[in-house]
Amino acid sequence: IGDRIYNCFMHKNGLNYLININGRYFEVEKSSEYERNSTRKKGFSVGKKEIRARMPGRVKKILKERGEPVKEGEGVLVVEAMKMENEIKSPIEGEIKEMSVRLDKNLETGDLLFIVE
Repeated sequence: IGDRIYNCFMHKNGLNYLININGRYFEVEKSSEYERNSTRKKGFSVGKKEIRARMPGRVKKILKERGEPVKEGEGVLVVEAMKMENEIKSPIEGEIKEMSVRLDKNLETGDLLFIVE
């Protein structure tokens, strides 16, 4: 942009995207209903989803517990990373089958956060 080069990395995080631009993180939420529904048809079971940490951080809040129902796009955890709080949302409707973190746990990239089915 304007003869400047930017290093950009994008990670999908449920319904949102986490974008790293030159070391700064931004969370971008999908806003188009078409995009949300284009990946699957209503009533189609997508099975078990493992949600993993996209970057190092620390668990600040646990919004859902094992066995609780969750809607697509509903917050499950809040993770602090790079001095920002990021709500980790469920990518599908279902039930929290496993919660692999506890409050104040330090996370590394790739750590399992929770499983929804």
